[in-house]
Amino acid sequence: MRGTWAGGYQQAGAWQQSGYAAPGGYGAHHGGGYAAQGGYGTHGVYGTATARVASAGKGSAGNLWQSNQVRSMTSAGAGGAAVATSTAGGSVAEGLTVSGCTHSTIGSIVRGHFSRFGENHGRPTFKKTTQANGLDVMLYFWDDRDGAALCGWWFGPKVGGDQVWAFHGNRDLNPPASGWTVPFNGPIDNTLQVQRSQTGSPQPLIAAQGQHVQPPAMLQRSPMGTSPQQQALQAAQQARQQQAEEMRTKQEEMRLKMEENKRRIEETNHKRMEEMRKKKEEEDKARFEAAQKKGVELRAMNTIRQAQQKVRVAVLQNYDAARAELEAVLERERPNLNDKAETIQDECETLVGNVQKRIDAVKEQKRKDEGRKQEEVRKRQEQEQRGVELLAELKGLVREVEGKLTKLKEDADKLSTEVGINIEEAEAAIKTVVEASEVAQTLAQGASEFLHTNHAVMNLAPSFKIDGEDGAARDTRHVLSAFLQRIGLCKREAGAAVEKSAKVKTTLLSRAKAQSQVEEIEAVFKRYDKDLDGMLSKRELVAFAQSEYKFTILEKTLDLIWEHYAEYSQKFNDTGIPRSKFGLAKCAVGVARELERDAKRRKDAAFRKQRFNEAKAKLMERIKTAAESITEADQSVSKAEEDVKPLATRSKGLRVAQMKALADEIRGVCNRAREAVNTAQLKMTGLKDGLEEDFKSELASFMSSETKKHDSRLGRMDGRINRSVNLLSRFEDEVGKKRTLEVDKVRDSALRVVRYNQQLKDLSDEELFSRFDADGDGVIGETDFQQFFAGAECTIRLLPSGDGEAAPAEGATEEANSAEQSADDKKAKEGEEVVELLPENLADVFVTLCQQGENYVSQEEFLRVVPQYMMVVKQTVMTEDLCIKDSKTLRRLELDEIVKVVKGPLQESATKVMRTLIKALKDDVEGWVSPTGNAGTIFLKEGGRRFKVMKETILTEAFELDGTAPMAEEGGAPGEVLSKRKLKVGEVLDVLVWPQMDKAGLVRLKVRALSDKATGWATAVGNQAGKGPVFLKAV
Repeated sequence: MRGTWAGGYQQAGAWQQSGYAAPGGYGAHHGGGYAAQGGYGTHGVYGTATARVASAGKGSAGNLWQSNQVRSMTSAGAGGAAVATSTAGGSVAEGLTVSGCTHSTIGSIVRGHFSRFGENHGRPTFKKTTQANGLDVMLYFWDDRDGAALCGWWFGPKVGGDQVWAFHGNRDLNPPASGWTVPFNGPIDNTLQVQRSQTGSPQPLIAAQGQHVQPPAMLQRSPMGTSPQQQALQAAQQARQQQAEEMRTKQEEMRLKMEENKRRIEETNHKRMEEMRKKKEEEDKARFEAAQKKGVELRAMNTIRQAQQKVRVAVLQNYDAARAELEAVLERERPNLNDKAETIQDECETLVGNVQKRIDAVKEQKRKDEGRKQEEVRKRQEQEQRGVELLAELKGLVREVEGKLTKLKEDADKLSTEVGINIEEAEAAIKTVVEASEVAQTLAQGASEFLHTNHAVMNLAPSFKIDGEDGAARDTRHVLSAFLQRIGLCKREAGAAVEKSAKVKTTLLSRAKAQSQVEEIEAVFKRYDKDLDGMLSKRELVAFAQSEYKFTILEKTLDLIWEHYAEYSQKFNDTGIPRSKFGLAKCAVGVARELERDAKRRKDAAFRKQRFNEAKAKLMERIKTAAESITEADQSVSKAEEDVKPLATRSKGLRVAQMKALADEIRGVCNRAREAVNTAQLKMTGLKDGLEEDFKSELASFMSSETKKHDSRLGRMDGRINRSVNLLSRFEDEVGKKRTLEVDKVRDSALRVVRYNQQLKDLSDEELFSRFDADGDGVIGETDFQQFFAGAECTIRLLPSGDGEAAPAEGATEEANSAEQSADDKKAKEGEEVVELLPENLADVFVTLCQQGENYVSQEEFLRVVPQYMMVVKQTVMTEDLCIKDSKTLRRLELDEIVKVVKGPLQESATKVMRTLIKALKDDVEGWVSPTGNAGTIFLKEGGRRFKVMKETILTEAFELDGTAPMAEEGGAPGEVLSKRKLKVGEVLDVLVWPQMDKAGLVRLKVRALSDKATGWATAVGNQAGKGPVFLKAV
């Protein structure tokens, strides 16, 4: 034990580990020898040869101790010495006192006296001696099994419970004195103090300093005339001397005992060391002999292992030798194997058996390979013979093709060398050549296909000799290549013969055509040579032009022709155009005819140009009108852009209605700009209409060049309007979202008012619907809806819990109870909420409650919307009663579990915690929970009505994916899935029917999409034993 001395023996015992406690008495110094301030060492040993006290030694230290004792006793006076005690800092406290704490509620709970009450997680647990509001108050330690943030000292009604009042992160053996956070997640309250309390007061061994003990009555008189004070001093001095003498006697006795103990210990140690030495020598000898034996055994095993390895890697050629060597080594080394001989023998036999199987398999495989090779040689010989036969057949085919080709070439050459052959004879000869060529081509193609089909077999023939070649037979590959070349040559020569015949035919046809033209010209000349003089006179040439070309030759043109092409005839004594120059005269007539046409074309072109210029001027006027429309449209688009740009700043501070009016106004500006652009586009498009047909292409080209810049301006306007409309649409989306948020906020407030009135008047869901349905028509109209809220209680207050008020704490005063009641009343008044519901806002809420296309709320929809649902965000427990104390736990609520609110929230009177009666949708268990702990921890929050798509899935009309009908209570006919609308990731859905499991193990629920009101069944969780993919998650 730890402690201090003030002139006497230690209070809780004068001995520590076989010595006296230090300082001032007998030492508790660990390590042997004399104590640091006089006395004897511990462990029952009277020092050692080298463990004497430094500096003063035994005498000086002892004298110092004696003088200290004398001074201490002298100052204490006659009759005793003073005593002082202290509690060690590292020891466990037995009692605590908690004071301070500025928190009005928690302070009254934790202040008071605590006593030791067991252990938890390696630290003491303390319990308050009195209860607070009917609850125990515990001070306990919790380790880091739930996380480092929760490790430390806690105040709470139960060890490890969910309800706590204060926290400190210190991990010492005892609770810290200050620095506590009140409540556990609040600020540090330095006024909260935790101090140790004395469970009992020590009894002093001698009187306290400054007090005097009266001497005996017989000493109050002095027979020698001395005063009573002197007699008392002498008695005290005699007592001190007697006490010092007794102390020296005890010290001497202790020294002798310790020396005797030292001697016995040394003898015992010497005997034990001798026994240990002999035992070690025996063990060393045994280990040496075992090591020698082990070495021989290892060498024998290594030799056997080497022989085994030779057998293991042996092949067919050296297997017998390796096996004989292994048997010899095993026989030789068997005596050295000791107890492993049988194991090694079995191992070797197993190895030899396995290798023998492998060698036998190799022998069998070798036999099979030899048989296979013989079979392959036989088959190859057969294939070579077959190749020779096929080559001979190919040779015959090639020779047949070459024979046909020779005859074909002779016929083609004969056709090209004959002179005077007419067209009919030529065509007959060419037909014969073509037919022969086709036959040759067919034979050559057949030979080529024969070669391609049988190439692999023929290639196996060893050698072959081609006709017409000298020397030995050649390699098969060269033979096949030669045959292939000959076949190709036959094909090319057959084609060349056909081409040659075709050229002969073309030449004959050209020659015949030329002859026909000459004969035709001569016939025309003869037809107009009326006088048969072999020349055309001027009159005859004019008749030719008029009859053949409907052209009248002018006199000057006729003179010009006569000047260049006319000749004189002595026979007829006249000039004219002879037969030889009739063609040139025809050309001259054609030139004159074209000159006349050219003059007419120039005149027509001038008139056409005049008409084109007039049409172009009219088109320019129309383009100008269209350009003005484009300018007006541009101004309208610019105004729309100017109105849209500052929307973000102009809408700040506006209400939703004002923002909607502003959006409608700008929407009108955008629509007018769009109409102006459409009008301009129609005018620009209409420019193509009404163009003169004679100049349509020219005017269209002119219009394209003139309207290019206008089309560019007009084309950009669509993009500008679209940008403005997009900005406006985003603004309208923001307005819609803001309006939706406002409506949702009003809807939440309205539902809270409805639920409050339902609990206030203790109405069932059906009775609540009857209160709404004032006219009794089975549905709720807007008038019914507004009428209910007109008479509803819109000031929401804390509902009475009904559990009774807790009894006042023991020892609490009436003033304290009154102050606490006043604080509770103040909090209750502060908890009031006045909900303001305007008729126009209620009208918007009513629209959201109606189904699509309906103007009323059905009872089914009402009973779906009004109940409140909550989602578990942190695991907690569901209890049987409203009161937390001594309430039975029903079960633990899992994370993301959805529950229905049956009643509440109600304030539990003892802990002031809000409690809610809920019904778990998972198993229909009802119980009480705390949505929020007294320290602010949130366990449940409102939600679960809507699910968010986490992974893409489909929306179906049937409950089962195989097309069967939904659940019986939901109705629906069986059949295939009619709707397969895809649900995109992030889409939000309203729950219509809560999750159910189908026969395939899928968790399915009926939902309605917020985006387009599409309704159907969707899969929430896959069927992989509850660990399938999550498609929908509650939000």
